[in-house]
Amino acid sequence: MVNKIIDQNIQQYINANLNTDLHALLLKKSPFPEVSMQEIVQQIKGKQVAHRKFPFLLKEDIIFPPQLNLEQSSSEKTALYKSEVLQGGKFIDLTSGFGIDAYYLSKNFQEITLVEQNNELLQIVEHNWGILGRKAKFINQKLEKFLKENTETVDVIYLDPARRDNNKNKVFLLEDLSPNVIDIQEKILSLSKEVVIKLSPLIDLKYLISVLPGIFRIEIIAVKNDVKEVVVFLSKEKQGKLSAIA
Repeated sequence: MVNKIIDQNIQQYINANLNTDLHALLLKKSPFPEVSMQEIVQQIKGKQVAHRKFPFLLKEDIIFPPQLNLEQSSSEKTALYKSEVLQGGKFIDLTSGFGIDAYYLSKNFQEITLVEQNNELLQIVEHNWGILGRKAKFINQKLEKFLKENTETVDVIYLDPARRDNNKNKVFLLEDLSPNVIDIQEKILSLSKEVVIKLSPLIDLKYLISVLPGIFRIEIIAVKNDVKEVVVFLSKEKQGKLSAIA
């Protein structure tokens, strides 16, 4: 899909239909045999979301993933805020997704690794980072396998667990997320000086503290008084007095 969708004629068609009724467009046959109308509409939706959520991606040849990946991606504003409190030598995003957080958070690191089990999604991210001039190591692997095989220690590990179950229903408890943060917390804390986890704004903070003993900081991130996410910071080295910032 990556090489096909960036064809100049296809991109011109996408840009010409940014304000077209997408339901009506889906009923039409694709004018390009190499891509489906569903793939074209996916790019139109992506550009529409990017306009309000991550405008830095409104560049030529940027490719967008399915809508579910766009929905769970952090906005440019929240990702930029998180980048201001993180820095170091080595950074790993264990749940890359569309890579918005990784793009901003990794600006203050020398070595960047993105792990993603969805190969098509990772190819999109790798392509986009190339367009944006950002280098990283891209690993297509299940998180559990990566953790089992990897012994290298880093400065920061970042996770944004999937908050939908197999039936695409929203879930909030850590044991219901993918990955199960409770099950892997000991392993990731052994590999990193600091672990940062993005969670739902509806998560119960008392519950968090009870199941993640390594928490030393909680940040509640809001945009225009609308809480977007809760971010927890864990470390074996910084345990002590817990700080909460809203």
